[in-house]
Order: sequence, then C-alpha cells, then structure tokens
Amino acid sequence: WMRLAMLEKTGRLERGMKVLDVGAGFGSQLRYFIERRGIEATALDFDPTVTEHSLIKDCADVRTGDLLSTEFEEDTFDVVTLYQSLEHVYRPKATLEKAYAILKPGGRLVVEVPDYGAIWRRVFGRYWFATMVPVHLHHFTRDSLRRVVEAAGFEPVRHASVFVPYESTASWVARHND
Repeated sequence: WMRLAMLEKTGRLERGMKVLDVGAGFGSQLRYFIERRGIEATALDFDPTVTEHSLIKDCADVRTGDLLSTEFEEDTFDVVTLYQSLEHVYRPKATLEKAYAILKPGGRLVVEVPDYGAIWRRVFGRYWFATMVPVHLHHFTRDSLRRVVEAAGFEPVRHASVFVPYESTASWVARHND
C-alpha cells in the first residue's frame, strides 16, 4: 500500500494501464496494484526460481531476465517501476534508456534506490545494511540518481525520501554483532 500511495503521487493508476515492474520478485506488489486498480501488469525478474514461483502467474505476464535482454515494443507501458533494482544492474544508464524507449509518451518512471547520501549510511558506516556489497553494484546519492535519470532522457519531477525501519534494524544488528 505504501508504494501504491507513493507511486500515485505522480498520478493515479487507472484500470487498464500497462505497468512493468523491473525486479518484481514474487509479484506481491503487482498483485496489490492489480487488485486495487485493475492494471495490466508485466513482472520482470532476473531470478528464474523467483519467476517460476511468482504469485501472479495467473493474472500477469511474468518474464525472466533483465530489462536490457528482454524484448518489449517501444511505447508499450504507461508506468515502469524499478523498486530496489537499479542498484543491481550492470548498466544503469542503458537500463533507464530502455525504460524510456518502452514507455508511452507521457509515461512515468518510478525508481526507488537506497540513498548512499542518507544520514543512516553515515551513522552505521560499514554496517549500513543497504550497502550490500557485492549484491549492489552501484550506490546512488540523490544527485547521482538525478544525473543518470536525466542522461537517459527523463526529466525528474519528484523526489521523496522514505524511512525503511528494516534497514536501520538490520544495520544495528550487524554493528552490534561485530
């Protein structure tokens, strides 16, 4: 519900809108969007085990791969989301350029990444959970994310910081257990 509320600050999801979630995991978020707004969902995740056990195979197009290796027609989606996934890709700018190409004119891109410039990273230092080396290949600050989004052709219109209690708790546990 929280991601739906945040996403809809950029514009309401309407019945029949086509939404691509890159890094969709098991699809619980998309299921919520489908049930609440009646969207047409496409889930993309690089892990074949995750897509094999997707919770939305009965009501969405579920694909295995990354955005650069998956074929989509240009001007297909109303919304493309990358929730906690851009930091995992080898080529973030190219990934965003592909998102730009497959969005319909006026479509929306929603990106959520850990903020490497956040106070919590400074508080926890090397124990900050969201660093996740080597799983996170890139660490974005507010400015570096804006620059790569703009370099891919987008014009950022909104930025919001979100407190994620799990990250702080996991960071505290790691620091405490060292």
